[in-house]
Amino acid sequence: MSSSRSSPSPTSATISTSPRSTTTARPASLEPQTPARQAEGAPRPDVIVVGGGAAGMMAAIRAAELGRRVLILEKNPMLGRKVLVSGNGRCNIANAGARVENFHGENNRFLHSAFARFGVGRTLEFFEELGLVLKEEKLGRIFPVSNQAASVVALLAYRMEQLGVRVACGTCVTGVEREGTAFRIDLKNAPAARARRVVLAPGGKSFPKLGTTGDGYEWARRLGHRVTELHPALAPMEAELARLHGLQGIRLEAELTSKSGGKRHRTFRGDLLFTAYGLSGPTVLAASADLATRPSGSHPGFEVNFFPGQDAAALDALLARRWEADPGRRPGFSFVGLLPGRMGHVLLESLGIDPDGPPVGQLGGTARRRIAEALTRWEIRVWGCRGWDEAEVTAGGVAVDGLDPRTLESKHCKGLYFCGEVLDIFGDWGGYNFQFAWSTGWIAGEEAAK
Repeated sequence: MSSSRSSPSPTSATISTSPRSTTTARPASLEPQTPARQAEGAPRPDVIVVGGGAAGMMAAIRAAELGRRVLILEKNPMLGRKVLVSGNGRCNIANAGARVENFHGENNRFLHSAFARFGVGRTLEFFEELGLVLKEEKLGRIFPVSNQAASVVALLAYRMEQLGVRVACGTCVTGVEREGTAFRIDLKNAPAARARRVVLAPGGKSFPKLGTTGDGYEWARRLGHRVTELHPALAPMEAELARLHGLQGIRLEAELTSKSGGKRHRTFRGDLLFTAYGLSGPTVLAASADLATRPSGSHPGFEVNFFPGQDAAALDALLARRWEADPGRRPGFSFVGLLPGRMGHVLLESLGIDPDGPPVGQLGGTARRRIAEALTRWEIRVWGCRGWDEAEVTAGGVAVDGLDPRTLESKHCKGLYFCGEVLDIFGDWGGYNFQFAWSTGWIAGEEAAK
């Protein structure tokens, strides 16, 4: 994944605010532009994009590429604030294996059309043409070679500057209303903005410290759209760990399998961290997608395999060899070298086996097999995700049955388009949600420009 095109210099980018006013700014931290300065001498925009996140920036770029005058209204003092902190500041821009099956909501099949038009391949081409060199890491996760999310925002901002997209950061939208054949965007402490086409990309409710408040859901309701129940998703899990309190702070590679109704669903493998409240780590964030899709009030189960890649029979055989080689070891000490810290002691105590008791040679095959079964299918009851402050995305949102899947246009208000996290679709952990943002943003921008 590389590009033969030279990268434009992001530090010299300028953001046009009107035909008579151009402000030089760093694309990763754009200076606020007041609506009054935006309107001064500027022609009325053809398309207004509400929200300057991943989906909103993509929508603005695509509409401008097709020759439309575009204005972005962003509440934060900079564009792409959530992009900048994503992936620990690296930005997991997409996932090479993204499929519709990796997305959740009332109707994930809604995405077939969007992914057919602008899927992973088109996304990677788009960014490489901007000058962003990409690399693929394990689990299909795609990152900039620079390992800097700021590179992504800088190049998107530079492309918008090239296309003449006008950006109004620090602009708080208070309402979106139909006004004849156009839309009126009400603004806090400023005159309203108007356009015949509007793209709503205000984001969801996750990570409120980055400025997300969920305002877009109420705007959608007022325009006739149904909003499904909202839940935090892709977040650490609160779990019943009374028996495993001693594991707090321990991190290890494990497998986490979601269950409901006695059936096992998906298995996730990677780092797992035991905390004071439950579970965290990349594997837990990935598995929490299954938690967010369960009915309210239900408590789906999860199984932990502390020996990933091995089943109970394989672990039993491993323990048998170790115990036969040194039958005088105490049960707890027999796990030294297999599990971190005092983990073996804590797990054995939870099973009612004294880790400092009689040596393993006296335990017998029945006890050994019981241990092997428990450590490869350890059941944990999960209460829910940690909440909006720690959630990466929103589960639920504007119901997609109110949109045309080919265009993302509202069935209730002609000229109104939706994209990104505000919709009732979210993806698995690992770059899928950015892919959703790029795909839906591109479609919404293209259709709004027609």
